[in-house]
Amino acid sequence: MPLGDLHRSTVMPDRIVLTWSGDPATSQAVTWRTSTVVKRALAQLALASDGPQGGGADHPATTVRFESSLGPAHYHSVEFTGLTPNALYA
Repeated sequence: MPLGDLHRSTVMPDRIVLTWSGDPATSQAVTWRTSTVVKRALAQLALASDGPQGGGADHPATTVRFESSLGPAHYHSVEFTGLTPNALYA
């Protein structure tokens, strides 16, 4: 398999990056890549619990098309704001 094929985007999110914007105690941002087959992306965020997760709030992503030598891809991003400092999120 050619090396370029190993790095092409797919429907499975990859190149996931967590960072912040503004105050890192109350905001976080995440970006990820998918193939252009994914037309609508979202992230979910919930306070972490000891049991199975559920009830996370949906946050629609902003999606940008990107072209490279590997072909087209979609890059998605979501910014979470108003987070509680020192809280654990999933």
